Amino acid sequence: MAVTRYAELFSEQDWARLKEDLGLPPRQAEVLRCVLRGMGDKQVAGATGISVNTVRSHMRRLFGKFGSNDRVELILCTFGYLRRYHLQDDRAPASRASACKAEYPSAQSHGT
Repeated sequence: MAVTRYAELFSEQDWARLKEDLGLPPRQAEVLRCVLRGMGDKQVAGATGISVNTVRSHMRRLFGKFGSNDRVELILCTFGYLRRYHLQDDRAPASRASACKAEYPSAQSHGT
């Protein structure tokens, strides 16, 4: 699998602001950054020096924070958040991830 160069996705300024606005702990931010690069669990583990089980624990926490069920939803939420609050009108949300939960409801809420 080809891994996307991070610089192509977010500027360092956008990434720093996103981490701060979402209140991501350093390790969760590092895992999310790897996921945004297209890495799988084993690749994330290798890049961060943590076990695959620890990567999966961080992923579960990120899914909960964003109200997502999988990586695709997590990535969509991250890009949606950045687009809405930083690239368009530069305003911070009242609640960090709640807007993502509202915009991308989980599959369970659709009866699937």
